[in-house]
Amino acid sequence: MLDLKTIRANFKYCFETGALVRLTGRASGKVAGNLDTYGYRQIKFQGKLYLAHRLIWLLVTGKNLYRDWE
Repeated sequence: MLDLKTIRANFKYCFETGALVRLTGRASGKVAGNLDTYGYRQIKFQGKLYLAHRLIWLLVTGKNLYRDWE
């Protein structure tokens, strides 16, 4: 399950650039994810695809928008 503690351990949000940066793994220090066909940034994390803006929302507000979907 996706929770704030796990996201904070793996990602950092840069308020100045709006980028979500990985803190762990091979891509550590790089902007996480790729753009989909609609221009949204998708991030594969723990075997699932997440939209970056939803992970950022969790980091900033502490509210999980995916809670009802898991």
